[in-house]
Amino acid sequence: MSEPFVLEAAGGRRWIVGSPQDPHGDGYVQTVTTELHDDGMTASTVAKIDGQYASLESTLPAFVAGLAADWRGWAGEELAGFAADLGRFLLT
Repeated sequence: MSEPFVLEAAGGRRWIVGSPQDPHGDGYVQTVTTELHDDGMTASTVAKIDGQYASLESTLPAFVAGLAADWRGWAGEELAGFAADLGRFLLT
């Protein structure tokens, strides 16, 4: 996969996942850059996928599900629906 995966929602909300990289050249550990964009804000990180022994809690779907579950938002803002939709997408 050379092009990033982009999931877009109404209002310019985006989730972008870059191409997997093998930083050690061993075929075991992969990393991907990932970004969330909404309302002029961006959050980004490099996610590490370390083989078949990764615990469920350390996976990207579990991370996003945790964000959705813990979301408290700001007064007047409604982003929880986006986080929940993204969590459902990742878990299916």
